[in-house]
Amino acid sequence: MSFKKAILVGMVTSSVIATTAMGMTHFYARSGRDGAKVFTEAKFSNMPGDGSYGTRRGRLVRGVTIFLNEGNYHGRKTTYNSSDIIRLEKINDPRYKAKGSWNWIY
Repeated sequence: MSFKKAILVGMVTSSVIATTAMGMTHFYARSGRDGAKVFTEAKFSNMPGDGSYGTRRGRLVRGVTIFLNEGNYHGRKTTYNSSDIIRLEKINDPRYKAKGSWNWIY
């Protein structure tokens, strides 16, 4: 194999691997800790659920509501826009346990 062909094959292989690694599923939801903050975030596509992140397989997802609870803080956010990534976050209070959750709207 010539040097030019080897470079071309390497570039194509690298771009395919990078595209696959950067790909995102149609549904996404997560809660956790980011430094001193706790958070909940979610995103969806107007598609039937595939079972991932708690969606119901075959049911059309029309929106998502996320919740973040810690002590006296009770945050809630809803979107019906599939292009939005919604996020709730707050400074963590170590005296309380934080809980993030989400509900898909069908």
